[in-house]
Amino acid sequence: MLGATGLRVGWASLKQLTDTQDVELIDSVANAVKEYTLEADVLSVREIRGRYLGSRAWVDFEVEVERSRSTSAATRVVKLLKQAVLKKVAACEDVIVVLKQTDDDATD
Repeated sequence: MLGATGLRVGWASLKQLTDTQDVELIDSVANAVKEYTLEADVLSVREIRGRYLGSRAWVDFEVEVERSRSTSAATRVVKLLKQAVLKKVAACEDVIVVLKQTDDDATD
C-alpha cells in the first residue's frame, strides 16, 4: 500500500515536471489571438504550440502579414498579439511570435 501511494505521488510529480503539450492551452491561445487578428490585417496565424513545464506555460506561433506593411507596423502587431496572449492566458509565462511577411499576391 505504501509502495502504491509512492508510485502515484511520484507519477503525478513526474507528469508535472515533464514538458507536455496541452490542447486546452492551444485553444485558449488561438481564441486570444483570433480576437485581435480580425482587426489587425493579419493574413494568418500558424503553428500554435503551447507547452507546460510544471505549472507555467510557454507558447509560440507564427503570424503572417503583408510585405507592404511597414516593419514598425508589423512589429507592433507582434507586440500586441503577445500582450493579448499574456493577458488572456493566465498560466502563460512567455510568448514567442515569429513574424512572416508575404507578398500581397502570394498564394499558399
